[in-house]
Amino acid sequence: MVQKTTSYTMKSLLFSLALAIGLASTQGVEAAANGSLTLEQSSPDSVYGQWILTLPNGSEYKTSLKTKILNDLPAGTYRVAVRAPDRAVTKITLKRGPSLLQENPATIMTFELKDGEALRLKAGYTYTGTVKVHSNPSGIAFIMTDMNGGVFSGTTPAVFNDMAPIMYRLNYDVTRDCEVRKSQERVLIEGSSLIFYSNLNCGERPISMAGKTTEPTASGKMPKAPTPDAAHTDVPDARIVQTSNLSEVTPGGNIRFTIAIRNLTRGTLHDIDVTDRFNPSSLQILSIMDEGAIDGENLRWNIEELFAGQTWTTTFEARAMSHLKSGDRVVLLAHAVSEETDADLYPEAWSSVVGVGIAYMPQTGFRYDLLIAFAALIGAALTTLSTNRIKKLVV
Repeated sequence: MVQKTTSYTMKSLLFSLALAIGLASTQGVEAAANGSLTLEQSSPDSVYGQWILTLPNGSEYKTSLKTKILNDLPAGTYRVAVRAPDRAVTKITLKRGPSLLQENPATIMTFELKDGEALRLKAGYTYTGTVKVHSNPSGIAFIMTDMNGGVFSGTTPAVFNDMAPIMYRLNYDVTRDCEVRKSQERVLIEGSSLIFYSNLNCGERPISMAGKTTEPTASGKMPKAPTPDAAHTDVPDARIVQTSNLSEVTPGGNIRFTIAIRNLTRGTLHDIDVTDRFNPSSLQILSIMDEGAIDGENLRWNIEELFAGQTWTTTFEARAMSHLKSGDRVVLLAHAVSEETDADLYPEAWSSVVGVGIAYMPQTGFRYDLLIAFAALIGAALTTLSTNRIKKLVV
């Protein structure tokens, strides 16, 4: 009896010891997995990339959020990669509090995370373009938006650096009784400057901004507006024009696009590279002419020479993807480059944007639906009568 009791006691002690060791091991693992990592992105136009974080065990974590905090991370070697927005210059920084640990002008970084450590990774995106907003007179409030949803505001004159090479739309914050230049939608070319300018004409009336009142001067007379720069007084004629045969198309419908390059200079242009950017997930290119080629998300042509006053034209066929929904929009951005062009003076004249909306599918209407249903019922009744008559004749 004493031997059985002793054996039972030993088993209980061994079980308790094993349980204690297991709990200690579990607590040790949990204690080791208490590091934290903050992933952060910054962009001038609120367009962000994607983080791809590889953990020490080889698993991956992905996020496209502006800021993401990861807690309870195990200690070990981490690898991070960034899928940056198109045409963005990326710089990754790694910090522990205010201390800078690493700085890499690339999209990949490897680092060590220690037990209980809190690190911060930041991916900063910059661009090479500049957008300038001017008006005559100056001091006019404005709101500028881009095609990605970014919003910029201020008063003229204003300069925005490191801007993405995309389309921008500008609205001066003035009342409708003032004449404002209607051409306020332009494309920024990578590595260049885009200039918005408007000569606000209110006649003898003072310029009134929306929600604001212009205060008169002490003499009661409005100050004389300065003479604007002649280089930006007039909107230049477009050197490249892109059009489509439809303004709206149903999903799966075909569209024909036309691109025209006009040489408005006094000399011959040589070696003109023409590109037309599109979204392959929204548009399928069916045919392309004039020795054009498809290069990923760009259509490309090369014009060997174009004499003064001449126009080069090409067309291509495309199909809107069937998965598109009503309200979507297919957008193409055409751009031409040559060393002999006047793009340094009129950069916006060498780009052209065309958009085709996805239309609602045609609907029959309630009355027409009732008519179809009624016709179907009559057809079914006639079929039943004919069948019964045949049965009687057979019998």
